[in-house]
Amino acid sequence: MSNERKSTKGTSEKKKQCVKEAKVTNQFKKMMDEALEATKKVLEQRKKDLSEEGWNDDKQAEFYNIFGIHGNDIITVDSKEEREKVRKIRANDKFAEDLPPMDPYIELRADITAYTYMREGVDRLLLLCNKISVEIPLDISQRIHGNFVNQTDINDGSANVSGDQTLGLNPELYKNVLKINIQQNFVCKTLMGVDSKVSTLCHEFSHFFRSQDSKYGGLGTDDLPVSGGFSKSEPYSVNASSLKKSGSQDVFKNSYNIEKYFELIMA
Repeated sequence: MSNERKSTKGTSEKKKQCVKEAKVTNQFKKMMDEALEATKKVLEQRKKDLSEEGWNDDKQAEFYNIFGIHGNDIITVDSKEEREKVRKIRANDKFAEDLPPMDPYIELRADITAYTYMREGVDRLLLLCNKISVEIPLDISQRIHGNFVNQTDINDGSANVSGDQTLGLNPELYKNVLKINIQQNFVCKTLMGVDSKVSTLCHEFSHFFRSQDSKYGGLGTDDLPVSGGFSKSEPYSVNASSLKKSGSQDVFKNSYNIEKYFELIMA
């Protein structure tokens, strides 16, 4: 969790206190290498699940159980009209100046389905994962390990990114530009499954803005609700459940809903 509201916060709700750190360079690199490879594995599986061959009745039912939306439902959350509504809500928020930037992408296709939305999104996330890396810094006192920043001495969150890093950015430059901040709670998570390292990374990657006609980037998600900020009485996970139960298409704009599609446990 970042103290700056302009940085998005991944799985940042406090559960039980995590007291582990990964300050030693080699420990951090080993952890992030493992997490990144596991994330690629889960994304590859979801790519198969969303392929024409893999999109069977079981996968369609699973998709609905996760999102509360059928795969063949038309998605309009990125239409010009819907994005304008969101802009007005954000502009009228009393913390408008502190809100994270909004993905400017407008979907011009009128017939995009939830299935297509997620299939294309998984392709972008997988490409992104294949372009970034974990490196050992030349100076061991540095926190930056390739695309990942070791902030595991910060105990109030799991990870965060600035979503606009990908805006207009050539994917060949991802390795040089993108930064994902990793904090203490990330260290304590299991590798795969619910509220895991993998689901947290997918949550964060989903924040990245789309670019070049939606060919690259993430899914342009937010930690909803953005307006009004975090509330202890209705934490992000509760809001995610409410969106799903109500059948709201905002599940595809909420990183806390998106991460649930990547809570797989694989050998």
